[in-house]
Amino acid sequence: MSTITEIFGDPIDCYTDANALDDGVLIDVTDLGVQFHGMPINRFTRSVWFDWRKEFQVAGQTLPKNALLHHLRAKLQAALLSAIYQGDIWTLPERLWLIENEVAGWTLMKPEDY
Repeated sequence: MSTITEIFGDPIDCYTDANALDDGVLIDVTDLGVQFHGMPINRFTRSVWFDWRKEFQVAGQTLPKNALLHHLRAKLQAALLSAIYQGDIWTLPERLWLIENEVAGWTLMKPEDY
């Protein structure tokens, strides 16, 4: 039996996790320290990051990093309590998806970010 590479050849291009972090498509949230089924939730898509972050900003002020991480961690942990498994995707409240990523963790995203 042939492998995909034997059939189609080498990939023309690969868009890696590192590329997505450099481009700002993904945000590294490893500092949140939240685990789900034994793996860290270590990536948010940019749209989730900005939506969740702005919930905790006070009119023109930015929360200190520790306070922001505390609020984001609490929101994420609360959402995980309602996670429902559907195929290869965990669905969370607010129409969010949690999917496994290439860096041994989970990425939280909106369906339109997929």
